[in-house]
Amino acid sequence: MKNSKILFFTDIHGSLFAMKKIKSIVDEVRPAKVVFLGDLLYHGPRNPLPEEYDPLGVVELIENLGVPTVWVKGNCDAEVDETVMGRKAVSRYTVYSKGKKVICTHGDKLDKLDKKGAFAVVYGHFHVNAHTVSDGVNMVNISSVSLPKNGAKKAYGELSDGVLKVLDWTYPDPQCSCPPSSSLSQG
Repeated sequence: MKNSKILFFTDIHGSLFAMKKIKSIVDEVRPAKVVFLGDLLYHGPRNPLPEEYDPLGVVELIENLGVPTVWVKGNCDAEVDETVMGRKAVSRYTVYSKGKKVICTHGDKLDKLDKKGAFAVVYGHFHVNAHTVSDGVNMVNISSVSLPKNGAKKAYGELSDGVLKVLDWTYPDPQCSCPPSSSLSQG
């Protein structure tokens, strides 16, 4: 049976260390798709250099993930990043799982986002793990895989069979249950 899981990673900021961990997770899970929620290569003027800062190394590993990938543009992604990546980033991306619409965006323009009909919005940008509900839509912020802030743990998202989870970077157990004490699956 083909794996229908979709994985979400955000805010790599050029960290080869983080990208190697992503590659190991992808190799283990073998998802149907990986969605990068922005800020792939550049660390940004407000952030320190991440561990093993190597944007070209990150590009090489993304090119060799062996699964389809989508790149949602973040506020630190620029035209030169698109040139190096050899493709354009999209402003947002929509996926469906068991009929549930999940909108993928970076998170820097949430106030302008049309959430109509969505079960959830998955985003990064703030480098923390959080779950809120806005206008009946689950808003799921996934922490940076390289530069988490405010005590957040590094994390990634997984969508499978209509269930959205935020997983701890080091363990396959939910790190941010959304809503509390369960996976995000109501609908």
